[in-house]
Amino acid sequence: MHSQEQLELLLENPIVQELLEILENEGKAVLQHIDLSYINQLFEQRKKTKKGRPRTYLPSDNLKALLYGLAEGKHTLRGISRTIKTSVAQVFLGLEDGMSYATLNRFWHQFATVAESVFKELAQMIANLGILGGIHAVDSTSISTPLLDDADAVWSYDSTKKEFYYGYGLLLVVDVQTQLPIAAQFVHRKQASKEEWTAVIQDGILVKKPGILLGDSGLDIVEMQEDLIDEHVLPIISYNPRNTDEPLDIKYRVEDLVQKRTDKVSLNRKELARIFKKRSAVENTNNVLKQMGLEDLHVKGWNAVKTHVYIILILRLAIAIARYCNDQHCNLRKISIGG
Repeated sequence: MHSQEQLELLLENPIVQELLEILENEGKAVLQHIDLSYINQLFEQRKKTKKGRPRTYLPSDNLKALLYGLAEGKHTLRGISRTIKTSVAQVFLGLEDGMSYATLNRFWHQFATVAESVFKELAQMIANLGILGGIHAVDSTSISTPLLDDADAVWSYDSTKKEFYYGYGLLLVVDVQTQLPIAAQFVHRKQASKEEWTAVIQDGILVKKPGILLGDSGLDIVEMQEDLIDEHVLPIISYNPRNTDEPLDIKYRVEDLVQKRTDKVSLNRKELARIFKKRSAVENTNNVLKQMGLEDLHVKGWNAVKTHVYIILILRLAIAIARYCNDQHCNLRKISIGG
């Protein structure tokens, strides 16, 4: 798909329009609150060779220029390029000269290669704001595609909807306090392997180590929960009595795991159940991401769909950062920036 067509599809998303609205109505200076310098490192790490002419502009400057142009109401790369050539834009962006259409077009394509890493850096930026809580909730969600000729998609079963779907899957780690996604892994199907679950949970721990992790019975993997306990993280995960003729008299696997370790500690099942209700945070986050267009797919193929997914995740965190910069007492759970 041509870069201009991709841009037009992105701009049709009402949540993208919300993000642009705060840049326009509440000040493009919001851009100056967000440190994008880490993007320069990401691009540098992905250079295949040190040969070739040096960049005229840093990738972080390219991204800020792109956002500035969008906030000015320009919906084409050529229009954005013309806007950036104005003296006001150049002073605001700290540029000595404007950016050509070719420069912006090249950056748009290159950004797809770093989208996942940008999301991870934004998650760390959220953590550095000091707004995350001490409980993580984990879940998987389906990403259904209407494009049945997508050769990389697969048929899978969604146990929540009790139906088969054609597409991909997404594993999410959500901070319960803010209901923001802090770790994610794009996978082939909603049902994930132990290795995939372990990887995304560890990514969440790297952002901020929780005291408690919540998950449904699909996450009832004994070895993984034992490792979490060793890391001083309490896994409250629904017990799954699969493959056993004599199911245990427990509601959460951790009850049995703790009992086997020591007789000096007993867990209060009612208290575990009370905390477990907070797992609804990850379901709410999933719903928000789908409202933002997670399954509004106009592209096909593993790489294209993965980029789409991470752009939605990036937008979610960008909205949170923009709202927090504008008002530190705002409700970060809201999608709307201005509300």
